[in-house]
Amino acid sequence: MNEHALKVIEYSGITSLLAGYASSSLGRSVCEEIRPTGEYEKIAAAVEQTSEMKRLLASQERFPISGLRDLRPHLQKMREVGHLIDQADIREFYDTLSSAAILKRFLLALANKYPRLAEIAEALMEFPDLCNAIDFAIDRKGDVRDSASKKLAKTRRRIATMQTAIRQKVEKIMQAKNIRQHLQQDGYAIRNGRCVLLVRIEHKYKIRGIIHDISQTGSTAFIEPEVLVEMGNDLNDLLYEEGSEVSRILWEITFKIMSRESDIRGNIELLAWLDFTYAKARFSEHYRMSAPVINESGRLNLRQARHPLLVRHAHKECGDVDEAFRKIEPLSVHIGETFDLLIVTGPNTGGKTVALKAVGLITAMALTGMHIPAAEGSEVGVFHDIFADIGDEQSIEQSLSTFSAHMSNIVRILAETDEHSLVLLDELGSGTDPDEGAALSMAILDSFYRRRVKTIVTTHLGRLKSYAYSHARAENASMEFDLKTLGPTYRMTIGLPGTSHAITIAGRLGMTQKIVDEARSLISKTDTSTTEIINEIQNARMELERNREKVDRLREGLEAMRDDAEKKTADLVARHEMLAIEAQHEIDAAVRTLRQKIATPLRTLNNAPQHLREKAHEIERLIDETLKAMPLAQKRLKYIHGLKKGEHINVPRLKRRCRVKRVNKKRRCVVVMLGELETEVDFEDITWTGQE
Repeated sequence: MNEHALKVIEYSGITSLLAGYASSSLGRSVCEEIRPTGEYEKIAAAVEQTSEMKRLLASQERFPISGLRDLRPHLQKMREVGHLIDQADIREFYDTLSSAAILKRFLLALANKYPRLAEIAEALMEFPDLCNAIDFAIDRKGDVRDSASKKLAKTRRRIATMQTAIRQKVEKIMQAKNIRQHLQQDGYAIRNGRCVLLVRIEHKYKIRGIIHDISQTGSTAFIEPEVLVEMGNDLNDLLYEEGSEVSRILWEITFKIMSRESDIRGNIELLAWLDFTYAKARFSEHYRMSAPVINESGRLNLRQARHPLLVRHAHKECGDVDEAFRKIEPLSVHIGETFDLLIVTGPNTGGKTVALKAVGLITAMALTGMHIPAAEGSEVGVFHDIFADIGDEQSIEQSLSTFSAHMSNIVRILAETDEHSLVLLDELGSGTDPDEGAALSMAILDSFYRRRVKTIVTTHLGRLKSYAYSHARAENASMEFDLKTLGPTYRMTIGLPGTSHAITIAGRLGMTQKIVDEARSLISKTDTSTTEIINEIQNARMELERNREKVDRLREGLEAMRDDAEKKTADLVARHEMLAIEAQHEIDAAVRTLRQKIATPLRTLNNAPQHLREKAHEIERLIDETLKAMPLAQKRLKYIHGLKKGEHINVPRLKRRCRVKRVNKKRRCVVVMLGELETEVDFEDITWTGQE
């Protein structure tokens, strides 16, 4: 979208504010560079991603977004021939790529709740081999590990041995009487990688060795004793070997990284977008925003919207977001449903320009995939471009007057707009003769009107108020003004033109009554009566609007109460069903226990006299028939007959879940698998509940 419009609606203020909520430089770069788009699918997806991220953060589930670094500068350095980056920078590849793997697994595990975020996570690639190679060679501090190679480990052991030998040697030298008397102080120092003694400058030739440095005061010479020179040379050779091996290891990892450069860059783009989404969600939560409803019909309907930069300013002053919201009067405005052209009139300092900027800025936010500071249900159409002519456009460099600068801008807008554009024009027709300005303004409006360009215009020209009355898809609007405080209320009333209140305001500001009365007398009676009628209608509309808002608040309260009642009812139903299942389980378990307790004494009567044995069998038959006729037994039988091979069932007697092999209805048993073994289980020993 054109940068001029984004500049005049102060879009950069929003991107800077948004960037403060990102967790890394990756997200901040996207926040600062993002621009609105006119592609419906992209906008809708980005808004849904913001909504999902906001819900995720609100659920207090851990979101592993930390540890991300922008690896692109490192990749660029690597592409330069012969350039090797620091090992600490290479470690950042491990940190970022491993964080990406963690983030991917985290979001995929929640794919059912957050499908849009899971789509992004699904595209993230994992680099286990590369991460393992980096972690094997470089530790968390960014140092190459001794274990990175056998040669490096061996060399470092030799370096440690040599350093110990040198230290012991120099300590022995310092103990010698013929040496100690020449020393400036006890101890030794390292200069240019060599072990040196701190010798008084006047005795520098008393000790045989190499002078490596002189102190700034000139009182101390740093001398490497001759007997240490060869040992120092050997140590330098070992340090050179170490450096060569470290370079070889780093080059090896660098080549592995460059072989996956394209995939890594792809991951960086996705991680940057996820962090951008994270920033949008935090921004939305902090500024009490809601998700806009995106449509392709060019319909704009902002309900109870607030200019986000005004909210930021109020927040800085009072330190509380809720208080800041109460200070900023909400704005409700719509266009694109029954009319395409909205003409806003009202007094100077009436808030028209602020309202115009708020509409443009909030629309741009929505087309970027952000939530907006407006009430739920607010709609934003997909506009291919936003055009704006707002504020003082005077150009000193081009020697253009304010009027000329406005006209030059409008000429460009007229040439580039169509029915998919949103145009915002401030003080149309001002800066020139009122009659000519009005005629030119109506011709400009005609051009937008014929092409059904969604246009919102503010003006002081009284003749433009009548434009909406003669055009079906045009509408008037006015900005309310508090004549007691002489300040704007920032409330817009659609359907009525506004009045300038210039004479009334002048009187309130101290203009003499004589001049005020004379000014009123100079206005034609027709104009005066029309203004009075407009004022009366406007006051009535304002009262109706206030009553409507009260009704809306009551309706929203009733809807909240209804939702709460429905939730409580659903909870009660779920609780009832859970208790019913628990009761069935308890009864079923009690019946099985009763059957087992009765079966044992009855079996002892198998060897009893004939008449007792027959009586026992009769009792057993009656008990069996009674239990089988119970509703729970019928439920168990229906459940068992519906079992299929491979399903798992609960067998309380075995105290485990078993896989079904087959169901034998004739023998009233189920063959189940206990590991690799088959075993038969009576129907009565199976429960249909999830408990064991």
